[in-house]
Amino acid sequence: MTTIEALGAWGAYDRDDPFPVFADVRELGAVHPVTLADGHDAWLVVGYDEARSALNDRRFSKDMHAALASGGGVVAEGLPGPTFARHMLTVDPPDHSRLRRLVSLAFTPRRVERLLPGVQALVDDLLDDVAAAGPDARRSPSSANCSAFPNPIADRWGVG
Repeated sequence: MTTIEALGAWGAYDRDDPFPVFADVRELGAVHPVTLADGHDAWLVVGYDEARSALNDRRFSKDMHAALASGGGVVAEGLPGPTFARHMLTVDPPDHSRLRRLVSLAFTPRRVERLLPGVQALVDDLLDDVAAAGPDARRSPSSANCSAFPNPIADRWGVG
């Protein structure tokens, strides 16, 4: 099997058991050149050591503003542009490190332990929803984040 054949099965994988496709891709190697649906070239990294190496290599960036500065063609139609591109998951150090330090204060072992009963109740509710409505149930795991950090705007809009 080639990488193209393994990844070609991606869209047809069984929603309840995608792991055979994932295993096939990992078996073929840790890093694969791919073409995204929008035509951009990219690398699919499926090996743990290789992923850690890439994430710590300063030659790679996830900073959307830096990408946009190199040309508007880096963002596919329908993806968020610069307005929504500045958050912890899309910035490089030192900004990422600063934001991660701030967020980590909310996730101390003691705080996480206090959140556990509420998160467990939420997971139980989500599973009940899925059992009742099937896989198209409307609530999502992001509800756990919303309930962990109450937000009046999120409550008003029904987020989570």
